[in-house]
Amino acid sequence: MNEETEVTTRTSMEDRAILSDSYISKHEECVELFSQWSELEQVNFVEKLLAKMCHNQLGQVDSFLRPMLQRDFISALPGIHLSALSS
Repeated sequence: MNEETEVTTRTSMEDRAILSDSYISKHEECVELFSQWSELEQVNFVEKLLAKMCHNQLGQVDSFLRPMLQRDFISALPGIHLSALSS
């Protein structure tokens, strides 16, 4: 199961009761549209979304991003392979 599937599954199982029907029916369409944009356009859009979020929401996003950024940093170190770390 890849990371994107895990996030979708977690959201579906844990949060489905609190997600609106509108969100559930439209979020895949929004993700597909987002995927069609260039990296610059995606970053610009995410910056605009983040600017509209409250402090608590930004904290939740930070908690989501921090492990991803740490993993990417470790994998970028010379001579370090994630498969060696998981042993």
